[in-house]
Amino acid sequence: MDGNGTVAKLLLDTGKVGLNVAYGEDTLLGLAARDGNGAMVKLLIEKGADLELGNDEGMPPLHLAAEEGYEQVVQLLLEKGANPHHFAGDSDLTALSIAAQKGHAAVVRLLLEKGADPRYVDRDDDTPLGLATDGGHEEVVRQLLEKGVDLEHMGLRSMAPLMRAVMGGHEAVVRLLLERGADINGYNEDGDTLLLSAVRGGSEAIARLLLEKGADPDYMSPLVLAVELGHEAVVRLLLEKGANVDSVGWMGRRPLDSAAYNGHEAVVRLLLEKGADRYPSSGYDDIPLDLAVNGGHKGVIRLLKDWYNYR
Repeated sequence: MDGNGTVAKLLLDTGKVGLNVAYGEDTLLGLAARDGNGAMVKLLIEKGADLELGNDEGMPPLHLAAEEGYEQVVQLLLEKGANPHHFAGDSDLTALSIAAQKGHAAVVRLLLEKGADPRYVDRDDDTPLGLATDGGHEEVVRQLLEKGVDLEHMGLRSMAPLMRAVMGGHEAVVRLLLERGADINGYNEDGDTLLLSAVRGGSEAIARLLLEKGADPDYMSPLVLAVELGHEAVVRLLLEKGANVDSVGWMGRRPLDSAAYNGHEAVVRLLLEKGADRYPSSGYDDIPLDLAVNGGHKGVIRLLKDWYNYR
């Protein structure tokens, strides 16, 4: 025990220090747990500190140690009788939920070994898997999947873990969830498919994973969205996977219309090379060249003029 610990022991021995009262935001045990001070945690427990007494947010010492990733302190608290099923805070989170959210894989493993419930659903209808997925914590997700948790639980904002991983751009977690059989037909709260969400985020790698698992490259016109956002690599991927180069999207626009209108020269070239129709789509008088002129996109104007004149 260091000098501070010796002083603390002497003070505690006087019986004049309140063990189970708050000092600012935390109890003494909570402060020690939050700081990862195992020796002090042990001393306070020996002196009778309440293992389940929460801080001003209702968080007991086990939760505080789990949040910071202090594996040895978590282990000590559990050995001394801390309840791994205790839920606390505004969302009624367990220590496992908090450790999963923070990505502390060693603490998650320890809590699971001590019987923490991997299927626990908090007040926000969320689970440890959903929280780990949001953070892209692959190893934590893997541990939870090994415990047989529900892959399709519709947690935060009524989205399954796979959609949350896609929207977060967490490629490794997306891959893992797909390998375990997650449904590729999910939607988010805006009505986007998984593929549309990947396209919106500009993630070629995630879009490729979804397409390889059977996502439809034409459903809800992901190509039009990729073109509109100027994601050249995603556009190329979708075309390679069979997307219709003249698919019609929002407001009746086709990919070449959107690329010309938004001035995405490299995408315009790619679409032309793939045989995109250079003439007006149904219901429109403007050809893509007109749309480029209206937008003042000189590089696109030159490119389209070359194609109209020589192709």
